[in-house]
Amino acid sequence: MSLRNSLRAATMRSPTLDSWIRWILAVIRQRPILRPAGIIKSAREWVDNYNANLSWYGRHKGAWYRKLYPATFRSYPPIKPREGCDRWPFRNEFIQTISEAGLYHLPETYLFGDSGAVVSKGNRLFDEFYHDFDTGTSSYFRSFGMFAWNVPRRPEWIALLCAPSANVTYYHWIFDSLPRIHLLESVSPYLELYAVPAALDPVRHETLDVLGIGREQLLLMQPRDKIFCEHLVVPSLPGSQGAVPDWAIRFLRESYLPAVANLPRRRQHTYLVRGSLTRRPVLNEEGVIDVMRRRGFQIVQSDKLSFVEQVRVFRDSEIVVSPHGAGLTNLVFCENASVLDLFSPGYFKPDSYYTLAAQLGLPYEFQLSPTPQRSEPVGSQRVNLDELRWNLDRIQASQQRRSQSDLGS
Repeated sequence: MSLRNSLRAATMRSPTLDSWIRWILAVIRQRPILRPAGIIKSAREWVDNYNANLSWYGRHKGAWYRKLYPATFRSYPPIKPREGCDRWPFRNEFIQTISEAGLYHLPETYLFGDSGAVVSKGNRLFDEFYHDFDTGTSSYFRSFGMFAWNVPRRPEWIALLCAPSANVTYYHWIFDSLPRIHLLESVSPYLELYAVPAALDPVRHETLDVLGIGREQLLLMQPRDKIFCEHLVVPSLPGSQGAVPDWAIRFLRESYLPAVANLPRRRQHTYLVRGSLTRRPVLNEEGVIDVMRRRGFQIVQSDKLSFVEQVRVFRDSEIVVSPHGAGLTNLVFCENASVLDLFSPGYFKPDSYYTLAAQLGLPYEFQLSPTPQRSEPVGSQRVNLDELRWNLDRIQASQQRRSQSDLGS
């Protein structure tokens, strides 16, 4: 007789041992302890294999997958190179692949941590819901990597909103977590809890409040939490960084712009303050702010505003200037803005807000700061103020022509 069957037999002879036996079995199921038993590359294949072991009747209550959006690809035209700029990631046509999106019911699976890791009953990790996972990283193979002594069993229908980096980064919460609510719409009447990072700040809670998801509906996941879900409903991750699907952008705009529809419009030019406590500070930001104020820009610190106030600022902005960072996420709520993205030479990425602006039809410009001195923080920048004034002259003149054209039409 196997150890598992022996333990079960013991519970029948001595019911008082039942809780201990259940605990021991829960520990056994998590082997191997230091690493996953394997990686599941295709959740759809797992669904088919899970159902293959069920009866005809059981398959009607088993795992399932619903395809909601097909895979596609998108291309972006290159930006004309500028004289004297030897680093030019925009020189070639930029092509992105957008993955198929759908919805999974994954019964009898583990949910681990606050980053959306889903693990099968056989302790295999679902790769497509946890794209930060890398089998070569030593941090994952730390002692008791995904092991927990106490694993609560949850009978509720739980929807997964946790996503890699969404627990700490506003960009990933907006583009990786919130659009998953759209994919859940067909089953929302049956959902009892939404699994979200416990570290959500008030702004991120507000994004859920606007959608009618109250705090009593949230299952708050800590970084080391592990639960066994009888019914876990998992929407696809919308896309990797900079590859936001059109359906996700459409959902965000249709969901949140109505929240400011009754607020009067204020035509403004906006500069987003980076601040001194960030990992990639603007070292001469006081000088940048002085240039902006002289040109009538509103100086905005996004983390001092509520979510709805942020949506309103971007809806009303005709020009947005910002150091490259998560503050530009809210470009998704712009309606007729020109964008100037200020890059640090240590963080020069074309695949976030250039692509987002292109999808929205917003004119996009960028400025690359000089290489910082060795004594200055990695990723920091010191904006060339003369070049900034030159760029603002062009953008403000172009915006004025666009406004006059709109009035003429």
